[in-house]
Amino acid sequence: MFVIVSMFFAFIDFGMTGRLTWSPVAVLGVAFLAGGIMVLQVLAAPNRTDKRPFLAGAALLVVAILLLPVTLALQSTETTTQSLPSVPFSSAVRRVQISVANDVGLIRITFEETETTLVRAEVVHVGGLFSAHYDGDVSATNATAGDTLTYSVTARGLGGLFFAGGHEVTVAVNRNLSTALTLTSTTGNILVDVSAGVTIRSIEATVATGGISVVGQDPSFVDGATIRATSTTGNLVLDLKEPAGGPGTVAAFLTTTTGQVSFAFARTPTAAARVQSQTTTGSIDWDAGRYTGTGALLFAPDESTYEVADLKFNVLLQATTGNILVG
Repeated sequence: MFVIVSMFFAFIDFGMTGRLTWSPVAVLGVAFLAGGIMVLQVLAAPNRTDKRPFLAGAALLVVAILLLPVTLALQSTETTTQSLPSVPFSSAVRRVQISVANDVGLIRITFEETETTLVRAEVVHVGGLFSAHYDGDVSATNATAGDTLTYSVTARGLGGLFFAGGHEVTVAVNRNLSTALTLTSTTGNILVDVSAGVTIRSIEATVATGGISVVGQDPSFVDGATIRATSTTGNLVLDLKEPAGGPGTVAAFLTTTTGQVSFAFARTPTAAARVQSQTTTGSIDWDAGRYTGTGALLFAPDESTYEVADLKFNVLLQATTGNILVG
């Protein structure tokens, strides 16, 4: 029984990561589960003449119970912080394409004023009862072509298992670079904090189980810029305060299945927004002091101002079972 259960979990682990990444606690957890099943099978059997499965199951339970406290103590020391290779400053680089893929854990993007680096990244290897860290589970690459830098981070883990440790990946980008972001997480949140004056070309954020938050204070957008946030079970937030840029158009798409969608827009005199909301079973609420129109189609501040605005935001908010808030 222990072998069968172990092979089952090993198959899942190998299928998700391409290797066996189990910690001692995971092995003992399987031993405890298999031992319990074996004991219960004997107790439920009408004929209990063969005691060997009972003894074997009891032995697995005893070993797991005795060794779990020790391994838990060892596991508690596994949280570590790693600085990934940074890219030194170069005045020839004007644009950056950031790509981060994290199986389990947080992705955080920040911007900083610096003449030392173009991009730097830090990753926290979070310990856990079933942590799955190994050498090389996080990698970073970069390449420069002309005036564009491409920087990629990949963090591997047990996707879908929030208790499996995971990683917290933080990438700090030089605020003077025109930025495009592609962010993907299986289980975890994505946070993007756009500083004043930072130029955004695109933000593409996708998460299966977790939320996405994009917040900008005086951000700048190029004509044709896009913001796309997609989640299956998490909440989505897009908060833009006094965006700059134009003349041009920015498109934003926020889509979730079971979460809530929130859009906040504090406009400047040259910016306006058209907000379309779609929900199946949820409600649509909006700030009547900032928007005119119906819940399904709103304008900030009104349609006539939107038509002549230098910087237009076309926003589509979609939720299947969640609510939509427009403020």
